[in-house]
Amino acid sequence: MHHPYDIALLTIAASLGIGILCLIIAKKLKFSPIVLLLISGVLCGPQFLNLIDPNNLSSGLQTIISFAVAIILFEGGLTLDYSGYKKASSVILRLLSIGVLITWILASIVLYFLFSFPLAICLLAASLIIVTGPTVIAPLVRRINVNFKLTNILHWEGVLIDPIGVFIAIFMFALVQNEAGDKSILSNSIAYINLFKKIIIGFSIGFISGFSSLFLLRKKILPSDTLNPFILTIAIVTFGLSDYFIRESGILAVVVSGFIIGLGNKRIGDLENLKKFKIDLTYIFICLIFILLASNLDLSKLNEYSWQWVVVIVAVFLIRFCSIFLSTINDKTISFREKLFLSWIAPRGIIAASMATLFTINLKENPNLKEYAWFIETFTFLIIGSTIIIQGLSANVVAKILKVKENKKQNWIIVGMNLFTEKIYHFLTKNNQKVTVLDTNKNLVSQYQNKKINIICQNALDFDIFEQQPFLNVGRVIAMTDNSELNTLLCQHWQKIVDKKNVFSCSCGQELMNNSILRSNRIWSFLPSASTISQELKNDRSILLEKNKPLKEKSSDILPLFFIDKGGNIFPFESEKQILKDIKKILYLKRNIISHFENLKMNNIFYLNEKSILAVYKNLIKESLKKKPLNKDRINREVKEQIGQANIVFKKKIVICRYYSNKISFPLIYLAILEKPIFLKDYNCDIYLCFFLIIPKGDYSQYISIIEKINTLVDNSKKFKSIVSSSSKKEVLQLIG
Repeated sequence: MHHPYDIALLTIAASLGIGILCLIIAKKLKFSPIVLLLISGVLCGPQFLNLIDPNNLSSGLQTIISFAVAIILFEGGLTLDYSGYKKASSVILRLLSIGVLITWILASIVLYFLFSFPLAICLLAASLIIVTGPTVIAPLVRRINVNFKLTNILHWEGVLIDPIGVFIAIFMFALVQNEAGDKSILSNSIAYINLFKKIIIGFSIGFISGFSSLFLLRKKILPSDTLNPFILTIAIVTFGLSDYFIRESGILAVVVSGFIIGLGNKRIGDLENLKKFKIDLTYIFICLIFILLASNLDLSKLNEYSWQWVVVIVAVFLIRFCSIFLSTINDKTISFREKLFLSWIAPRGIIAASMATLFTINLKENPNLKEYAWFIETFTFLIIGSTIIIQGLSANVVAKILKVKENKKQNWIIVGMNLFTEKIYHFLTKNNQKVTVLDTNKNLVSQYQNKKINIICQNALDFDIFEQQPFLNVGRVIAMTDNSELNTLLCQHWQKIVDKKNVFSCSCGQELMNNSILRSNRIWSFLPSASTISQELKNDRSILLEKNKPLKEKSSDILPLFFIDKGGNIFPFESEKQILKDIKKILYLKRNIISHFENLKMNNIFYLNEKSILAVYKNLIKESLKKKPLNKDRINREVKEQIGQANIVFKKKIVICRYYSNKISFPLIYLAILEKPIFLKDYNCDIYLCFFLIIPKGDYSQYISIIEKINTLVDNSKKFKSIVSSSSKKEVLQLIG
């Protein structure tokens, strides 16, 4: 005979195991896990397979659910984006006010006349379906790819309606819980006094908890490795302490505490790891809750009120229609087809299920209200399941019929801001593309925002960036930072939601990490870094050219960047030698300093047999003074100082010294090939080549461009060995290119 403890432990383990398995399957198949969780919970419950029986947990079920709901609601408050209120359009604001009231009141009326339950119970049930939820909306919007306006409305409605729905539900639950005999709940003064107490206690403890946590975080008192367990403990203690003083006040307390900490995150810095930790916990508890509650559903009630449930589902869809059209009367910013689509899309999710779960457990403990607990539970989960299944499966078809879809390939993300990026931004937007630029430099972002560039200050590697509104319908990504390894990581990150063939890495003339997945997505390997090109554009040494057809003659100083096909689709060039057909337009980059090594003539190449680096450079300086009126003393002094610095030794193979002069307009390059390598004791390496660069003063970009070219030569070991061993200056020039 099994001990009750063993049975309870097995029930929890089985529920969690099945729930996580459902989550994995749903993620793989790219649909909402809630439906699979509900179906699995019902099938595994006592009415079918009897693998999971929540009754085995006895009173422990309420403790587990309360604990889980506290974490879920705290995480919801923590991740609320208060800046969304500033961005909310008039349509969204009306949906959050007029739309909420219409949904709540009409749903309550329908339930009241269909089931003849007390009005307060109907108001409570209706309050639970006000919320739609971003965790359900975001994957749906990304999959069906509706236009930007609808994406914006659906996203912000889902984000901002959560706290509104939660507070209305808490308000109604507090009234319902104070039911006294046969007295009407709406005229019971004691109920309002108790409700006021719950609000005061909940707000007070949540406020104290949130600001105390913020104080510790701002003062950096907590070790970084204790941050996550500390915040988790804060959520549990806040919920438990508030409920200890007065029951059902803990819900409000954790939401307030989480919101304050999330709000303070804007000022105290990065809490991304904390948010990720909380979201991971939330997923675990959602899986547990849905399986336990679904297995506890009494399906006999569905048969008992069969026709009423059908009417309720239809009514909820019609109520959404009324809510949208009454909220957008005389609004010319949104079309009739867009209103119809919004009327069809309103899936309920995590918040509704979480609140219903907690309310159901507490109602069962109240002798006057336990007979209605099944109704709250069944109604909420039925609406969740029906809206997700019906709307989720039909949304794409409805969007096509109503013609509200957009071409996802027109939505670009560019990571890394500079003048080169700005030029590309204007080219893409001019050709009907929607572009968002990401950069982490606040000053730079502010500077380009003043130029009306759509740029956001954010880390493109943030784990939750895909759930944010500007990035729901991304079709193409270009990583344009100067760090090729960072570009590789960015591409790997964005391939989670964007087809890998549409994720491009600007390789900046460097070899990327050995990654076969990304190798075919390298672009512009024939260019130096983006910052170098930006400097060239700034100094008018490079310009962008648009041509309606490919140039007949190949030129080393004109390089292709983008092409537009006959269908209006824009693609970046992945290879300079790419063969194209059906071209409508091509964007070229014309570089006036495309190959600095064209300035390296045979007369500037020398074979030397010296015993020191200083002796080598005395020869090179002597040759340079023959051709240009440079300051002899100054050039000798500067080069001598450089030879004593570590940065002139390049990759333990060559030495580079440079001199800036205002008497030249283009670089001069001198190369010494050592007949015998010179050993540098300080660096424990042999030097084979010595470069001497004379650069136009103030034009740092040209120096960087030459360094990048030298870097390419050194990385090519075969070419480098051929240059070192060559006895022909002409052959050396050919090898350098």
